[in-house]
Amino acid sequence: MAAFVIPNPTPAQWVDGVYNIGMTITINPGTYATGGILCNLNEAAVKASRTPSTMAVYGQSGYIYAYVKGTDNSNGLLKIFVQDGVATDALQELGNGTAIPAGVLADVIHLEGRYKGME
Repeated sequence: MAAFVIPNPTPAQWVDGVYNIGMTITINPGTYATGGILCNLNEAAVKASRTPSTMAVYGQSGYIYAYVKGTDNSNGLLKIFVQDGVATDALQELGNGTAIPAGVLADVIHLEGRYKGME
């Protein structure tokens, strides 16, 4: 299974009672599991342990990413979607056991999370 790494969270901000955090992530080589890669945000720099209210995920390589909430900050999932080659077809989730594509490994992936508090 591929590992998820948070190399550099940006300073968090409080805006209207909502805790906002941004970060750039890296996906390590491995295989993809149906449902997504474990997305453990339980990092000292994140300073929040609950599930984020919302999480935006975007990259630059053309892959589409989606965050799936877990029961807390340590067990969300990062899904990866790809076009199967026909422009009119819907995006498809990477298949179970598929090697993480080079485009994902080299991508600059950003997460922007919002939390209702830090607990």
